[in-house]
Amino acid sequence: MSFDDVLTLVMLVLCIFLAALVAYLISKVNELELKTSNLLKSNQTHNKANNDVFGGLQGKQFWDAWQVAVSTSVDELGLDRDRDRLMMLLELHVRELVAAGKVSGLSPSSDTPGDVVTLKTLRGDFQSYLPTSFTESFVACGKKIGSASSDEERIQAISELETISRRLGAMVLADDDFSNRIASLYI
Repeated sequence: MSFDDVLTLVMLVLCIFLAALVAYLISKVNELELKTSNLLKSNQTHNKANNDVFGGLQGKQFWDAWQVAVSTSVDELGLDRDRDRLMMLLELHVRELVAAGKVSGLSPSSDTPGDVVTLKTLRGDFQSYLPTSFTESFVACGKKIGSASSDEERIQAISELETISRRLGAMVLADDDFSNRIASLYI
């Protein structure tokens, strides 16, 4: 074997060694990228889970975001995971409106609530919003229930309340018993 052959053989071994080293480094960089990516994803998921309820949205902003999620099935804020909480808050909001209607039906000097109502919950105050058409309808039902002079008038007002609750339930994709739970409070 000549010196040129030995040199070529050493160069070939060195090239093979360098190729193996480059392949090893690439695999380690890929592993590092994968771990970093997983860590970032888990961090984002953890942060979202610890965020305020409904992504920190309240009032009309939350209502608008929920309507987008319902109508397009795109839920970027993860609002759907709090669906049960939303339904409870909406029921509470409706109760507040009906109660305000009953009070205003008995004493004309009382003022009716607006579209946004502050609800007291265990997690703190929550600004709940309903469109004006629903707000006015629920307050009007409360007035009818409060001023009903006969059982027939009361049943008719409760039936109207259940119909409006069904409309609201359809708009927010509530469960089938949503309107029944609301109306059953006044039977």
